Amino acid sequence: MSGARTPTRVVVFLHGHGDTPDEYVRLAPQFLPAGAELVAPVGPRTVDGGTYAWFEPGPDGGPVAAQLEAALASVSATVEAACDAYETLPEHVVVAGFSQGGAVALAWALREGSLGRGQGPRVGGVCCVAGWLPDAEGLELDLAHPVEVPFLIAHGDDDEAVPLPMGRSVLRVLERTGWPVTFAGGAHGHEVAPFAGAIRSWLDARP
Repeated sequence: MSGARTPTRVVVFLHGHGDTPDEYVRLAPQFLPAGAELVAPVGPRTVDGGTYAWFEPGPDGGPVAAQLEAALASVSATVEAACDAYETLPEHVVVAGFSQGGAVALAWALREGSLGRGQGPRVGGVCCVAGWLPDAEGLELDLAHPVEVPFLIAHGDDDEAVPLPMGRSVLRVLERTGWPVTFAGGAHGHEVAPFAGAIRSWLDARP
């Protein structure tokens, strides 16, 4: 009699603004644990050069609220579709993102009612590379009620696009309010590749 099938682990990776999923598909062998699957959705907005984004900035510099809400709904639908496709549960899914994709991953995970505190699925972890915590009208965050969902914040010291203090501020907020969080840094710019080893080690610790 055979044992139970090991659940498939899935990483949903959200690209940045003016980006495509291609780079993360190429990098996947460097950061995915053995047996894990990558799902790299395309952002809902088309921008310059046939690339994509999750939202555009509004007049105040923050995300256009309706666009961010659509992006968050897209992430929820992607997690659900990944669970169906790989016959796994949300607890075996990690939601990750780079730059704007990292900001969307954080907003999705930390908004009110997320991560099993309401209708949102409780995933196995959240990873933000070179991102920030966005602020948009109608986005209600719930930082005061942490759950045992681990976060990885990875941010380069020499990031020229999203300065290090923006990533550090996310780390401080999570630490201060009691969320389980790990930080990966180093003399890196605005990129994912230098963090591949740190991401893989962190993912290896996830169920």
